[in-house]
Amino acid sequence: MSDAEIALAIERDILPSVEPQKEGIGAAFIGGAKRFGSSLQTALESVLDPTAAAKRGIERGEAIGREYAPGASLEEVKRAYAERGLLPAAGEAVSQIPGALAEQAPNIAATLAGARAGARFGLPGAVIGAALPAAAQLYGSALERQAEAGAPEVSRGRAAAAAVPGAALEVAATFIPLGRGVVGKLLGPEVEKALARGTNESIERLAQESLGKVLAKGAGVGALAEIPTEITQQILERAQAGLPLTTPDALAEYGEAAYGAGLVGGPFGAVGRVGQRGVARGKVAETQAEERRLQEELATAEREQAAAAEEARKQTPEYRQELNSKIVDLKDELSQVEPIAKDKTID
Repeated sequence: MSDAEIALAIERDILPSVEPQKEGIGAAFIGGAKRFGSSLQTALESVLDPTAAAKRGIERGEAIGREYAPGASLEEVKRAYAERGLLPAAGEAVSQIPGALAEQAPNIAATLAGARAGARFGLPGAVIGAALPAAAQLYGSALERQAEAGAPEVSRGRAAAAAVPGAALEVAATFIPLGRGVVGKLLGPEVEKALARGTNESIERLAQESLGKVLAKGAGVGALAEIPTEITQQILERAQAGLPLTTPDALAEYGEAAYGAGLVGGPFGAVGRVGQRGVARGKVAETQAEERRLQEELATAEREQAAAAEEARKQTPEYRQELNSKIVDLKDELSQVEPIAKDKTID
């Protein structure tokens, strides 16, 4: 069918018209939020009938995919490279970073919100709170993946077995780039106290790092935390669905996951490292202020101690004897000076 024939068929309502996908940062955020919510809905509905819940989740996911373009696409980068070369492909990858971050923002926000809610029960509560949203989302996705793979009955057990370690990895990948200092500030004093480690020298080194070094190290840590996590989660999802792990389509899926993880993990880690430096600088400033306060208190205490000692010395017999001796000496000097002062012949 030619383009003209397709257009004519649409015009005559023979074929349904297809709305273009929504693109941009806002659309990526909304699409990510809807995908996250859809997976949670599948997880909740699976309590009654996991197979039916998974099928409904697939339908919702397809509808979301038709409405919202993905935040990142490795295929677009490959196409840019094939048609225009390396630099345009690199530019295409960089241009996808905001969309990738926006698409993952709901997941990250849910993890941080869960951790914040659980932090009232200390560090264990924060970890569990952070893991619950990720576990529910991964559980729902795993159920849907089983249905997509053609499983006659969807297994809750296999989905949970993949979701639990996947959620643990997700928590680690979120918090490692942020560092103890930033995580402690986000989750409150109890968690901050539990995470407080590091020598003054390491804190001072971090506080003195240049912006370029901070961004480079943070991006590296973020990518190293996020990429293996996403690949492992895809392996777990495929394994629980009974799909092969080393076929070309599996490897392509891992590559897509690694690409998206790199777009998110690098910038997220860089921002996290900047936050760590800010926290370190704040601690250095607090330490210096405390040192100045202690020095002032010590100087004041020494002055007060010296004054008290002097006052106590003035109450001793020895001090009185010393005063009497000085008075006697002054009288002797005065007796020697008085005749000279009275002698008018000196003028």
